[in-house]
Amino acid sequence: VILPQTSTSDAVVIGQRIRERVDSTTFGGYGGAPKLHVTVSVGVTSYPDNGLTTDELMSAVDSALYRAKGAGKNQVISV
Repeated sequence: VILPQTSTSDAVVIGQRIRERVDSTTFGGYGGAPKLHVTVSVGVTSYPDNGLTTDELMSAVDSALYRAKGAGKNQVISV
């Protein structure tokens, strides 16, 4: 998700809302399909604080995402 003109702290709050909504939703269970519980890990970075180019920003957010996964998953981590 790209959030123009959004501070890092506000982006973390939005990421947390998305994470909580996904965590509290049951997916599937229709027509005999199994019910699934899904969680998400979220990485947050900001321009220009964490990079000036697309590659720099993608590297920073990728790092944040893997830190969230490594810290136990189902978390929001910012760099």
